[in-house]
Amino acid sequence: AGVGSLALTILMYVILVFNGLVSTQQRLMRAWSLIDIQLKRRFDLITNLVKVCRAYLEHEQETLDLVVTARAGGSPPGTLPTTSDVQAGERTTEVQAQVVQKLFALKEDYPELQANQVMGELQDSITDTEDRLAIARTFYNAATANYNSRIKRVPEVLFARMFGYQRAAFYAVDQKHTQVVDVDAALNTNGH
Repeated sequence: AGVGSLALTILMYVILVFNGLVSTQQRLMRAWSLIDIQLKRRFDLITNLVKVCRAYLEHEQETLDLVVTARAGGSPPGTLPTTSDVQAGERTTEVQAQVVQKLFALKEDYPELQANQVMGELQDSITDTEDRLAIARTFYNAATANYNSRIKRVPEVLFARMFGYQRAAFYAVDQKHTQVVDVDAALNTNGH
């Protein structure tokens, strides 16, 4: 009976540690999906902003080229993001920020855009999305820190190695892109 109780206790402990690792990994994947959602939302808003500015963009080929490359593409749903997925997300963030800056600068050059109500609403939505994206990045990096810490601690490190858990990459963005876009400053500054 004593050996059976010991075996049952060890089995329960293994199950508890394994389930804890799985839960931590699921939180990390959920945190990554929040970033992906906000990047896609921001891209959709940028697309709508481009439609509003279309007539003014005929001579702004550089901006149009950036819009084409700004589409977010994360890892498939339900998978842990790889380092290259995280790096792609970082690049997407930077390109989208450049597009937003260029589109907001157009408003300075074209007074008709300043009076466009849809343009104003889209700018407000983009600012809101920037806030959401900052929160999602913070949540992802906290989940990454927890996950990476968990798979390095004893005894979890033994199970993490056994089950193939890998270190997750942090989401790092150029410091200038971690700030909320100051719409007023972007509109009142000549982008040229």
